[in-house]
Amino acid sequence: MISALGRRGGPGENISDFIQTDAALNKGNSGGPLFNLSGEIVGVNTAIAAKGQGIGFAIPINIAINVIEELKINGKVQRGWLGVLIQPISHELSDLLELRSTDGALVSEVVIDGPAFKAGLKRGDIILSLNKKKIKKMEDLPRSVGKLKPKMLAKLEVLRDGKTIDIGVQLGTLPITEISKKQSTESSSLARKKFGFEVKELRIDSDSVDKKVVIVKTYQNMNPPNALFKGDIILEIDRQVVNDIEQFDSIVSKIKPNKNCLFVIQRQFQNNLVTLYKSIRSTN
Repeated sequence: MISALGRRGGPGENISDFIQTDAALNKGNSGGPLFNLSGEIVGVNTAIAAKGQGIGFAIPINIAINVIEELKINGKVQRGWLGVLIQPISHELSDLLELRSTDGALVSEVVIDGPAFKAGLKRGDIILSLNKKKIKKMEDLPRSVGKLKPKMLAKLEVLRDGKTIDIGVQLGTLPITEISKKQSTESSSLARKKFGFEVKELRIDSDSVDKKVVIVKTYQNMNPPNALFKGDIILEIDRQVVNDIEQFDSIVSKIKPNKNCLFVIQRQFQNNLVTLYKSIRSTN
């Protein structure tokens, strides 16, 4: 049974149009067909939800057919790459950023030296349309970009600082990146007093001098889209960059009680903007 359409994959997934099914899927079923009641193949089984018993996901058959045809012709799949990380616009973010609606895809990060970076896109931009096709929700953007090829021109309508601008981006090819391990060092006590979570300072790897501030434990019950989780890396607070514990403490110590705060966090190597619940108490 199909229980949902247009489901989005996790960070790093290029497909945002998965079929969710309640049909029994087991490990090893990946690559098998998903049939409808007429015996027609409607999808290719791909994954199961680790914590959702009886829930599986399949790639729509039209996407699979396109991939097969391209493999026959080119030996590999070539899709356009915009070079941005995006997130949906929650009602809380819409209010905080003084937006008129939740339409569009919010740019949470621009890949340095990527196509969007070279074209001038910035974090906080909201992509409203691509090649005159409206982007009503976040998932619409990767679907539209995925239909284009590298070196094709993507004409974007972008909302920036309350004004609409047009930006042309020559699409690139998705690169393969390596992920480094992290090691923890210093910690802070202000985070728990202000927001109900604990943080520590991280170095990206043993050879790097770069530091990040990561959440290591949470004490408050939070619900998406405003949830912060263990493992989230804090990059900014209220548009102020956080590079280490000293900067974190300096910013947090000045936050007044009952103030909504805008956090930029990195989760599973994807950046997100989060409107954090009001600070819970004073640091005094």
